[in-house]
Amino acid sequence: MAAAAASPFDCVLLDLDDTLYPGSAGIGLATKRNIDEFLMARCGVTAERASALRVELFRSYGSSLAGLIALGYDVHPDEYTGQHCAANSALLRARRLPYDRIAADTNLAGLLRSIPQRKVVSTHTHRKKSP
Repeated sequence: MAAAAASPFDCVLLDLDDTLYPGSAGIGLATKRNIDEFLMARCGVTAERASALRVELFRSYGSSLAGLIALGYDVHPDEYTGQHCAANSALLRARRLPYDRIAADTNLAGLLRSIPQRKVVSTHTHRKKSP
């Protein structure tokens, strides 16, 4: 713990999404696809417009959901994240992310254990889905 005391930092902030797991796992692409599909269904836009709108909302508001809410769309976070889909298993399966592509990484685990500071991990995932 001496290293932690000598450090000016008491914690380390880590971004889970496409950072602690490889981008090649496809989670980011699947998430973008899910957002585009939501925008097409909820806003009635084409696939091309949905993709552009997703980028615009992210750049302007930090997330597509925050942008939709700021622009006055009546969107609830549970609707956006698919929490309302539990009864509709086909829709839920379509929106599922490929978490099975993320394998345990012993090197990463060892690296994280070697950092004495408290770790704070952020994710865009809904609180109910986040470990």
